[in-house]
Amino acid sequence: MINNVLYVQVIGSSGDLYTQTGDYNAGRWNTNWTPVAGGVGLTSISSVKAGPFVRLVGINAGKVYGRDFDTRSNTWTVWGEVPGGITGAKDITTARVGHTLQVQVIGSDGALHNQSADYLAGVWNPAWSKTGGTGLTRVTSASAADNVHVYATGTDGQVQNIALDTTTGSWTGWNKIPGTLTNPADITATTTK
Repeated sequence: MINNVLYVQVIGSSGDLYTQTGDYNAGRWNTNWTPVAGGVGLTSISSVKAGPFVRLVGINAGKVYGRDFDTRSNTWTVWGEVPGGITGAKDITTARVGHTLQVQVIGSDGALHNQSADYLAGVWNPAWSKTGGTGLTRVTSASAADNVHVYATGTDGQVQNIALDTTTGSWTGWNKIPGTLTNPADITATTTK
């Protein structure tokens, strides 16, 4: 939500990117999904609000890319590869704490990898850091105060959680959420105040 307007992006069946806007002030959605140029071949996306921008990250051919939508001018930047050279990424999530974007992916090794950027300075960390986990299949995250809470499903049917304290830069250990699922297909999480 930016100025009471909700921005939603989806990947179409051919890997193309589309966007839709819900204006809560006017009480309406746009009449159609709008194609966004340059989004061919996407397999996973995630977005977060950062000031007047929608910061979008996505996976294309196992690599991670990012671009921004400026809600003031209604324009998209071009895709740029997120630094660090990760390959084989399978799923992606992003959260924001302050002016830092935290991006997590499940790598080809089935483990969680993290990358972060100070978007005011326009600077990414030089490399991805591996935060562990095994057999992970889907990932989501949510921020609360100075923490990023990451939840992931695994091939064993378990949902696991790990958290990043952004004030210290330290991660907790992995915790299993009670109960086992059969072939979980996707996951999402959110926080409220």
